Amino acid sequence: MKEADGRTRKRIFQAPPKHMRRRAASHDVKRMPVRLREQAAKEVKDCLHGLLQITTTQKKSRRQRRKTSNLMEEYSRRQRQHMWLETHIWHAKRMKMVEKWGYRLAENPTDKSFKAAHRAVTHNCLLQDISYYCCTEVTGKHEDIVSAMKRITSPDTGPSMASEQFLDKSKEGHTIMYQTEQYPYHAIGPVSFMWRPTTAPYHTSSAQRESCISQEDGHNNCQESDKSVLWIWVHPACYHEASDAIVCACQKVARTTVEQDNNSNSDPSNGSNNEDTAQDANRDESLESADGLTVRSLRFDFVRFRLTGPLSHALLVETLTVDNKPSKKDSNSDRVKVDSDFEFVAKPSCGLEKCNKTAVSETSQSVRSASSLPAGSMIGLPVVDPRLFLSGIKTSIDKLKNNEERNASLPSMPAAVHRWPTGAAGSSIWYRDARQQCKESKISEQKLNAMRSNLLVPGSKLELEGQQSVVPVLLVQQPGVRGTGYGSGWDLILPSGWAMAFWIALVYRGARVGGLREARSISLECERPHFPRDFPDTSSGKEHDKAIETEGSAKYLKYPPAKRPNYAKLGVPCPFSYPWEQLVREWLARGIPVVKPESASSCDRERLDLNETKEGEAVGINGREQGSPVENCPKSGTPQIAMDSGGKEFYVLRSKRILTELRERTSVRQHRRKRCGEDPTPMPIDLTTTPSAESSLVCVSLRMLNRGFPLPNAIVAIPSDSDYEALRNSKGYGGPLEPLHKGRKNNSELSAGGTLIGSCSREIIGFVTSGSVSLAHGRGAAIAFCALIGLVKLMARKTPMGEVVVLVRNKASLQYRLAHISVL
Repeated sequence: MKEADGRTRKRIFQAPPKHMRRRAASHDVKRMPVRLREQAAKEVKDCLHGLLQITTTQKKSRRQRRKTSNLMEEYSRRQRQHMWLETHIWHAKRMKMVEKWGYRLAENPTDKSFKAAHRAVTHNCLLQDISYYCCTEVTGKHEDIVSAMKRITSPDTGPSMASEQFLDKSKEGHTIMYQTEQYPYHAIGPVSFMWRPTTAPYHTSSAQRESCISQEDGHNNCQESDKSVLWIWVHPACYHEASDAIVCACQKVARTTVEQDNNSNSDPSNGSNNEDTAQDANRDESLESADGLTVRSLRFDFVRFRLTGPLSHALLVETLTVDNKPSKKDSNSDRVKVDSDFEFVAKPSCGLEKCNKTAVSETSQSVRSASSLPAGSMIGLPVVDPRLFLSGIKTSIDKLKNNEERNASLPSMPAAVHRWPTGAAGSSIWYRDARQQCKESKISEQKLNAMRSNLLVPGSKLELEGQQSVVPVLLVQQPGVRGTGYGSGWDLILPSGWAMAFWIALVYRGARVGGLREARSISLECERPHFPRDFPDTSSGKEHDKAIETEGSAKYLKYPPAKRPNYAKLGVPCPFSYPWEQLVREWLARGIPVVKPESASSCDRERLDLNETKEGEAVGINGREQGSPVENCPKSGTPQIAMDSGGKEFYVLRSKRILTELRERTSVRQHRRKRCGEDPTPMPIDLTTTPSAESSLVCVSLRMLNRGFPLPNAIVAIPSDSDYEALRNSKGYGGPLEPLHKGRKNNSELSAGGTLIGSCSREIIGFVTSGSVSLAHGRGAAIAFCALIGLVKLMARKTPMGEVVVLVRNKASLQYRLAHISVL
């Protein structure tokens, strides 16, 4: 009986009857009856010393059972399908995450900061992690690289890799990549590129400079001046397609060595040392042929941040501390004065090496904003570990704004910026060995916190002397909108493993963080097409449109017929998709009248009037007859017409020459209208040098005249004469109404009969791909694509006050709205 009483789980304060028990008796012995106090005190003493043991153990909770013993292994397991960025944990706590392009990315902040992000871009600084952009390195002879890149790019679209303005000018360029020798068809997507400066690099520290000088055997980075290096940055949606195109183009020029991703199956956010990565970094360079090309994937070698806004420049100046400690072997006799604003150091083994790194930093500090610098300027600097200068609390960005006001008297474009140096982008970040060494020499957070805890004065600066890490960084200027500077800023490129160190330093100094939604919003405000949404002729753009169509139609069919719009009655032929091929095909079958010059007008300008065509005859856009009889033209209720462009599909027109002519026609100058007092006339457009230009789409931007704002899938149509007359009589004219169509009550299956152009009361020339309310302009804005033939017909119409105006109607409305149109 005594043993049974000892095994009982009943405590002494449970001995009294229930009506005499008190809640405080469990911890206060004096609340117990006098006869039980001694035994209760003994139990309390045993509990304090851990002598009271319970024979039965409690079962662990489900959360405890599922908790992994190694968090890093768990993170690696969760990245098997979608990779994480190095800042993923930080974003996942504060932002909505989505799975796109093989990554787990931040969509938007959870604080619903749509207007706050716009204010940051306009007045302060918006920070975005764009490390998902992929980099590909091409190494070899300059002539071979240029010859290979000419096969996948075209000078018609603008400056390409072979342009002189990017060679040895330390500038980043942008172009459109195509499949090998397929221009203007089969576009891949927009790419950014940068050439490594031919001068010797900045080195991250004096020790590395000395090792470069004393190095005699093995691979010497300073002796690679005979090889050119090209970095190509591609969006992850088209990375594999672009990579294959680069390899194919290089193989047609010279023998090519291809190096794939080093750690495609590992955790890119893991900052620890990787043996495989280290072995690959020390790979024998003899594998590279002296006369061949090497294509190397650098997807996981870099971290890239984008800072947008007028205070992005001041924020970087406040955050980055340049390492200006001189080398032990530097002497005054070695210094050579090359420019009044930049100093160089000449060394026999390393050639011309820029040693005074503070000169570039001081030059950049004298500029008020990033928009004052040349477009695409690059600066390479060795920066001290920003964790050493991190304050304990988060500061406001208003401090930087006050500094900007004090520096308002500084010149906006100093003389040193006009003479932008050729070696400003020199940095050891261009070399894999230096990047790997920088990653391995990083001090861990645990060790850094232990050093802080040993400080005599808490919060004071750590003095590591020679133990501090020096990080090579590359700054790339983003120009933004010409004239206003909206959307300008900097891109900060770092070696992998250093993302959180710089990210926390930027956030603690007042930068506001954005995601993919903010990136789309900035592109719309700047009137720039956003990839892949606004690139309908690329494979990535088609996949994006297909996903939107599937998602939209599935959501539409979830609602009952009485709770969803009837698109058949609204006159919307394709509410979820973009029928670009059918649109181009129907306008190509219609043809366009000839545009030829007449006598000069009162303003000494050539007037080009639209000649009327005879019934049953269509004339081509280049003045040649297409010979399509009237019975071949589309009629209402007839099936779709076969393509008459040699069987080739549509493409987006990117020829700078033709786009400039169209842009001059749509952007009529105010002083010409006032001086002439008459309507403008069509401009001559010669398409003979561009193959199959008639089957192309033109990217345009729309700005609403009065009310309304366009949404994706909105219809762009040509106004009628009555619409122009109503606009001429009243500037506040809101637009016409589309008559209600006779369609099915249940529009789950839209009718495929009839023509696309004539499905509404106004002729359709295009569709909106992205649109919303523009906070920068205070009205609706959109990016749309129009058929070239339909756009030329629109510009040939007589318009009030010389303005090119179109009608825009959302898919769920009958109301047309008027909008200005301009060619991008």
